[in-house]
Amino acid sequence: MKPLLFFPVYVACILSCASVARNDTLYVDLTDSSKFVLLPTGGIERAMDMAQYMSAEFRGQNYFFNAWVIANESKIEMTFFNEMGASIGELS
Repeated sequence: MKPLLFFPVYVACILSCASVARNDTLYVDLTDSSKFVLLPTGGIERAMDMAQYMSAEFRGQNYFFNAWVIANESKIEMTFFNEMGASIGELS
């Protein structure tokens, strides 16, 4: 009789477990609601270690800045600079 009393509990425990789809997409959180999706480093055709001029749009406003980019098959590193040459952020 006791196994019959616990049967609904067993069924509820088994049915309440749900699997979650795994997302292997690499991203960086820029803000609480904004994500920057990273491309796989294995797809880099040629390694780079150079300055790049970058632009971004956030809340309808355009931003432009310089970045030093180091990218190869194993890593991506960026250091962002303003017009005066001061570092304003890094991504690795």
